[in-house]
Amino acid sequence: MQRLGIEHLSVSGLSPIEHVHLAADLGCDCISILLYGEDESHSPYNVLRHDRALRADMLAVMRDRSVSISMGEGCLVSPGVDMRDFASNMDVMRDLGAEQLNTMSLDPDQGRALDQFAIFAEMAAERGMTSTIEFCPALPVNSLD
Repeated sequence: MQRLGIEHLSVSGLSPIEHVHLAADLGCDCISILLYGEDESHSPYNVLRHDRALRADMLAVMRDRSVSISMGEGCLVSPGVDMRDFASNMDVMRDLGAEQLNTMSLDPDQGRALDQFAIFAEMAAERGMTSTIEFCPALPVNSLD
């Protein structure tokens, strides 16, 4: 099955429910969402972290519009942060039906980053989700190698 989705970065400023409607209106069957840590409350998606009624509404809209969450993002590996701090974000993404979780590293310490990637993968698996690691040339983990 070939899937087409709209990533959260493409719809900056839309509410999560508006994101679902836009995806469905454009013929897409999935989206990605981004949950930040506690101090990043300006994101429209962060409301999902604390508002159970909104999560229930979003689940209903996703069901009605045949849109799912293919990827949850926002669990960043960075110096001084333990991946376990993202447990509640992962739980929200699981409750919304996210299929996989993505991470990337901003930590220049490769050993510490690898340890955090392992914790991340274990936590995703415990929640029934697969995990992915994103890399790009500008980041400390900048290649598949």
